[in-house]
Amino acid sequence: MKTTLTVLAAAIAVLSSSLAQASCGASFCAVNSNWTAESALAESANAFDVRYEQMNQDQPMFGSRKVYPGEVPSHHDEVSTRNRNVMASYSHNFGNRFGVTVSAAAVQRDHLHIHNHHGEKITDTWKFTKLNDVRVIGRYRLLSVENPLKPASAGVTFGVKLPTGKFDIANAKDAMAPPT
Repeated sequence: MKTTLTVLAAAIAVLSSSLAQASCGASFCAVNSNWTAESALAESANAFDVRYEQMNQDQPMFGSRKVYPGEVPSHHDEVSTRNRNVMASYSHNFGNRFGVTVSAAAVQRDHLHIHNHHGEKITDTWKFTKLNDVRVIGRYRLLSVENPLKPASAGVTFGVKLPTGKFDIANAKDAMAPPT
């Protein structure tokens, strides 16, 4: 029964995803400190999670107003950035108190901006697919209230980000890419 419900829920999610729309603010936030943000696990188990997000940033803004590239004087005029990210995570909980998650993300990025150099407009573009930093996050639950009407918990999250991602990506003109 549980397997049937899981398959049914996955099928509904896949079929309805073509109707979904979201802004870049709706993408997964890797900084979320909720106990279950890294994994839905609350008891002893393993989980593997793969997420895909796409963010098109092709409308420059100045405050809440739409602007055209070059309308606001700047050293660089941002024209467009398109990120496609795949994040994979593996989580394991040891009982209901301690858990660990290892996650890695790959980013495919297309970026275009205009460099304003002494009155000359130089177009810079970057297109690359790279692995980002790998993160290892530990969780320790200090307190858990098992009241189904008012569940609550308190704990500590700690971790390390391993410097596996590239930060020195250059384009054909040897210009360094803005950080992802």
